[in-house]
Order: sequence, then C-alpha cells, then structure tokens
Amino acid sequence: MSKTGEINKDKILDSVAVTQDTISKIRPCRLQIFFGQNDKNMKLVLQTDNAILPDLPGGIDRGNRFSEVDIVKNNLWIKHELLRGHFEHRFQFREGKFKLMEYNFVESNGRGKVFYENLDFTTGIRRSQTDSYKKDKVLSKKEEYIVIETRPDLSNFNARSNKFY
Repeated sequence: MSKTGEINKDKILDSVAVTQDTISKIRPCRLQIFFGQNDKNMKLVLQTDNAILPDLPGGIDRGNRFSEVDIVKNNLWIKHELLRGHFEHRFQFREGKFKLMEYNFVESNGRGKVFYENLDFTTGIRRSQTDSYKKDKVLSKKEEYIVIETRPDLSNFNARSNKFY
C-alpha cells in the first residue's frame, strides 16, 4: 500500500509505503516515508517496523489489523482496525521529526456500549466518552488535562504502547 501527498510543506509530493512480510508467521509491516526532491527523485527519510501492528502477533489472529495510511493536510494518519472498533494516530513533520499529534480510539464491548477516547498531544487534553447504543444516550463524558512527559515521534514510536505514551 502506498499514498502520496504533501507531508513536509515544501510543495513537492511525498510518498508513504507500507509493505508486509508475508513469509513470517507474525506478518509484520514496514512503514517507509519518502520525501520528493526537486529532481523528481524520492529520498527515504524514515523506515520503521514498529509503527504498524503485525497481523498475527505471536502467530495468533486477534482480530486487530492495519487498515491504512493516509496523508491529509500535511498530516500522516496510521489507522488500525479492531474486532469491534478502530484506532488511529496522527503525525506531523516538525523540527525534522514526525511527531505524534493525536490519538483516537473507538471500540464497542459488544454488549451495548461504545467507548471513545481522544488524546491531543498539543494541548494535553484527553477526552473520553461512553455511550449506550441500545438506549441511544451518553453514559459518561470526561475531559482532563494530562502531563505528557515525552511525545513520541515515528522513529521511537510503538503502536502497542499507550497509557499516554
């Protein structure tokens, strides 16, 4: 899978590629980011094997899958599907690094509740909400400021980590 778009704000198209090792029993994915050059060539600026979850961690299908990468308004989105939901990470190229800017998570428990979480790394605001889709109402809603010690960038990012990274 690959996408093209403007990431580093130089008005030259860039490219993101995701490849998968289909021979390995865990089926890991590699993310590569290429910046377009004035001479029409592409320069590899980042490669990581940790930003995308493997399809079969431990050789077992747990229902979690990489969904897509996208480039929207200078933002790189990495999206994963869950058995009953999804999560996504948004990165921006700033000061020579791809910094994590936002995390979104949605999941159903399969018994009438949907859980939402948004973490904005710029403001430090974490929003969470629980809805009942059986009763069509919000059960709880919370907004809090959290201290984020270090904001990951794609070079040290692991899609499995959380608890505010």
